[in-house]
Amino acid sequence: MKKHDLDQLQTAIWSIFREPFVKTTFTPIDFEMMVLEEVRNRPEYCALATALGIEPKDAPIVVLAYQYASPLATVDERSLLSIKEKVNQLIGIEIISADEALSIY
Repeated sequence: MKKHDLDQLQTAIWSIFREPFVKTTFTPIDFEMMVLEEVRNRPEYCALATALGIEPKDAPIVVLAYQYASPLATVDERSLLSIKEKVNQLIGIEIISADEALSIY
């Protein structure tokens, strides 16, 4: 599904839920968590996570940093910051701490 199509689908779903006659049992936060879980479980992100030795939850973030050729600022010392040299060597993404990012900008 293309990004544009997904945006249209999400807009259509939420417009239905705003109707006064529709009663929902979940909140927008629940919906966001479902979407996030689906994104994290995509095979390409799981494969990237395995290849880089990162957690699957971090794979979409690493992909965005790669696509935009941007440093990835994080406070995740347990996962991303602990393997920043490996990730930089393998795919050229610089991972920096939030403190480093604040001192740069």
